[in-house]
Amino acid sequence: MGATRLVALSRNPALQALARSFGATDIVAERGDAATEAVMHMTDGVGVDYVLECVGRGQSMATALSVARPGATVGYVGVPHGVEIPVNTIFFRTICVRGGPSPVRRYIPERWPSAKPPSRRCSAYGVVKNHTQRRCSPSQSRPARRYQHDHA
Repeated sequence: MGATRLVALSRNPALQALARSFGATDIVAERGDAATEAVMHMTDGVGVDYVLECVGRGQSMATALSVARPGATVGYVGVPHGVEIPVNTIFFRTICVRGGPSPVRRYIPERWPSAKPPSRRCSAYGVVKNHTQRRCSPSQSRPARRYQHDHA
């Protein structure tokens, strides 16, 4: 069982090769409406079951939502910039949108060898997020922008 078709959207040849190495069966180099048309054509107008949006920009999220079939799940990683989730679209098409921050430097340190390790800080939820589980007092908690240092 599993996906029989994995479609990656990228114009970057290196990222296209990486997508292929992870099992992408199709590459779409278009963006926006052209990308939506290409994916919808590939799926006979149905759309896809699962979408993973990894760019964090408004256009990429709009494309992700537009290629999702009714009842699909759209996941996103990282900190979105200029992204607006159209509540009516996800509600009436019953699309599940899930996601959260993904500090890559924490998970793949060899990609950024010169990067300093994440700081020991308290999150808005009161738990330190640097591989320890220390409780913090409410006065020590930081706002939800706690991962911004990982994207600097």
